[in-house]
Order: sequence, then structure tokens, then C-alpha cells
Amino acid sequence: MKLGLPIALSLGFLAAPSLAVSILPANPCVPQGTSFSCPSVYNGAIGASASPSPATAAGIQSLWALRDNMHQRWQALDAACDPDAVFALTYLFMTDSVASHVANNYFDFNEDMVTFTRTFANYYITAIDNWKNGNRNQVPQAWKTAFSNADAQKTLAEQDLFLGMNAHINRDLAYVVNDLKMKTDHKPDYNRINDILQETAEPVNTQIVCRYSGDPLQTNPVLGAALLQMISGWRENAWQNGKLMQFNPLQKIVVDTAAAAIANLFAINLGTNAQRVQYCQSQQAANACPPLQLTNH
Repeated sequence: MKLGLPIALSLGFLAAPSLAVSILPANPCVPQGTSFSCPSVYNGAIGASASPSPATAAGIQSLWALRDNMHQRWQALDAACDPDAVFALTYLFMTDSVASHVANNYFDFNEDMVTFTRTFANYYITAIDNWKNGNRNQVPQAWKTAFSNADAQKTLAEQDLFLGMNAHINRDLAYVVNDLKMKTDHKPDYNRINDILQETAEPVNTQIVCRYSGDPLQTNPVLGAALLQMISGWRENAWQNGKLMQFNPLQKIVVDTAAAAIANLFAINLGTNAQRVQYCQSQQAANACPPLQLTNH
């Protein structure tokens, strides 16, 4: 998959052996000029469980409430053309899809996936609320880098997306695996989230490019096969790091340090949000983008 120059430069660190700590994919993507190639990490959809344990009605309703919360949060950020809207939009689509899949018994342990989804989301909600409310000493460093670069108008839409994904997957997800003491039985459901990432990639890309990108260098999809390979690799390492945390609390330092280092490499100053804000405002004024297609419940 060919990627635009901003993405290729932002991802160039993936071949750096000096960052080959446990949080990085075991087989990193390899830059090739202005594109990069990835080994096979995501090997296709696992598919729905053959013998699912259903979630409770209350559990399913709590996920729809979380989805509605994410929708309201995104709407506020989008109305202001806030760069943080990029990751918020992506998270909204993911939450909507996870809730729908749980309601339709996609997972082996659907009630456990309710707990997993809510616990994971709380890390993001806590980080962005602390940042917006000025409690910045309570924000993990990887998130600080994401939010501060957005506020300083230094990043492109793709970078804001990757900075958010890095903080939430490479750091937060490992903490969740540890918090919930996830076991081997949960790994297939954990991997089924990769199925949902695959399913949501196209609608997420369509909305981000229409609403927020508008950069002449952005000539390729924000999310595609190669990026899904990278994200699935990050998720695999988050699982391993979370399991290590259960036996060695010092692994948290490794996770925090590595996620912060990756964030610094993503935060290359390649554009200005001022241009993006103007683009966002013009798209809103023209009502140029399709409405979000979210699940009715």
C-alpha cells in the first residue's frame, strides 16, 4: 500500500532498532521511500464466536450509553474544528461497532467484552478530560504529546490520529490487559477487535479525509491494509506487555517510556492545524460531508 509523504515520514521510526523494545511489533514495518511495507500480522477476520456467552441487557445498554457519550464528545470537538476531533471520531466508530457486535453475540464472552470496552474507554476519557480541564500533571506523557501538539497547531490530521492510537494502544491497552487480569481464554475475543478495526477502516477514512484532512499531500487512505497490520502488531504487543505487568510491575515503566518515545517520533512538524481548521470550517459551511452512519438501538 502506498502512503502519502506525511504518513511515511511519521512511520519511518518503525525500522529503528534502537526502539526495538517490547512495546513495538516484533516484525516492524519497513519504510521504502515514500511508502512502507508490513509483514503479515493481521491474517484476516477471525469471525463470530461459534458458542457465544451473551451479555446482559444492562451490559449492552451500558455500551450504547458509552457510544452516545462518545458521540456527544465528538460533536463538541467537531463543532469547534478541534484537532482532537480526529481521534474522537475514530473512537466513536469503534465504540458503535463494538456495541453492535456485543449485542449480536460476536464474541465468546460478550459480558466480559462489555467490561473490557468500558475500562479501555475510561483511560481515554480520563486523559482528555484531565487535559481539557487543566489537570495536566495527571495526563500520561504519550497523551500529553498528542494533546499538546494538537493545541500548538503543529500536526496533520493523520498525525493526530496516530498519536491518539499510540497512546491508547501502546500504553492504555497494556494497562487494561493488566487491570482485568485477562487470561488466554480471552485472547480470541481480544483479537476479534482487529476484525472490527478492519470493518470500520473505510467509513473512518471517508469521514476524516472529508472533514479534517484537506492536505494536498494526503493522496492515500488514512487507514489501509498496511496500517491495520501496524495496529494489530501494536495490539499484540499490548497484550504481551499487559501480561508481563501481572508479574512485574516495573513493566509499566517500560510501557510508559516506549509509548512516550513513539509519540515524539510521530510528532514531526509537517503541517499546521491553522490550514486544517480553515478546511474544516469550509467543509462544515458547505455541508460537504456525508452524515455519520451509526447503529440505531
